[in-house]
Amino acid sequence: MYNIKNTSVAHLLILSLGLESNMMKIIIYYHIQASVDGEDLVHVIEKKLPHLATEVFCGIEALQGRLKRPSLYPKQEVFLLLAKTYSQLSDLLRIAGQIEGKRIILIVPRDLTLFLRTSLVLYPRFIAMLRTDYGQLCRVLEKMTSAIQKISKNK
Repeated sequence: MYNIKNTSVAHLLILSLGLESNMMKIIIYYHIQASVDGEDLVHVIEKKLPHLATEVFCGIEALQGRLKRPSLYPKQEVFLLLAKTYSQLSDLLRIAGQIEGKRIILIVPRDLTLFLRTSLVLYPRFIAMLRTDYGQLCRVLEKMTSAIQKISKNK
């Protein structure tokens, strides 16, 4: 298991060892004000899907920095974006151009219909509800990553 916590040194080590070429990566973003929910999400992903590498970002600026950094294997990345409030969703909407074309799973509160309608601008592949056991989310991630790995192996 490779767990990368927003560390460029760890990323460079993985690149130098040539491990990234066949490694699926889950990039998790949550706002610092949603840290309890974000940490719960990270814990569930790392526990239920330990074979996937994770990168965790707690600020929109850090996520933007990650998006600017070139990725050798962008097709093997899935972005989990947690937005607990409309303000946090607005932050993501401001960088919509940078995340366009990425594999996105959005995690939002259950009770906000307007929130969901607005979030569709990001073209998420799946929308999960905040504060669940994330079982369905993990099943979707497992299917996405296994399909991506099959495509990568056939090339």
